[in-house]
Amino acid sequence: MMDQDRRKFLAGTAALAAPLVIPRRAFGANDRLAYGVIGTGGRGRYLNRVFQKLGAECVALCDVYEPHLQEALKDSPQAKTYVDYHDLLAQPGIDFVVIATPDHQHCPNLLDSLAAGKDAYLEKPMSHSLEESRRMIEATRRAKRVVQVGMQRRSAPVIAQAEKVVSEGALGKISMVKPMWNWNTSHPLNNSPLPGNLDWQRFLGKAPKRPLEPMRFRAW
Repeated sequence: MMDQDRRKFLAGTAALAAPLVIPRRAFGANDRLAYGVIGTGGRGRYLNRVFQKLGAECVALCDVYEPHLQEALKDSPQAKTYVDYHDLLAQPGIDFVVIATPDHQHCPNLLDSLAAGKDAYLEKPMSHSLEESRRMIEATRRAKRVVQVGMQRRSAPVIAQAEKVVSEGALGKISMVKPMWNWNTSHPLNNSPLPGNLDWQRFLGKAPKRPLEPMRFRAW
């Protein structure tokens, strides 16, 4: 697939800002991009469905928690499954990856994906630190790949329209901006045993080693 086609395709993912608002098919049946999903929790499964509706084909799924993989297979029964994302990156024929892993995994996931020659859609936040973000930006530029961070508050059409209204001076001089956003709500902590298999060491990755705590896995 030509690089320009990749850019057009990933640009179309602004639709991710609004659930179930999907643009028309990006390519014809013989022009489909193949992708893999790294991280098949709730967000990863949602993104998988979105990209399939955009016309791409999911050919690989990866997660350290076996029940998440089984759930994702319901939407992509033809996909190969992996516990180690390096094995997914080694699968031939993958054009890009969707990274929806815990925040502390974003930097190594993206750097390894770029090294494997993949474009990427990376869930927010981009990383854990400015230092990681700089490394990721530099690696993207060196690899000359297409990477989009899933910041719907930047890419949503309604936000772009609002920016246009402000930049054109339609609201006059702006003296104060007071943003408000309250997404998360309280929920009980659950430290009961996890059903199914979890590769805890791969979940931790390069984070400090610690004993398994189901609560930390459920509420990262």
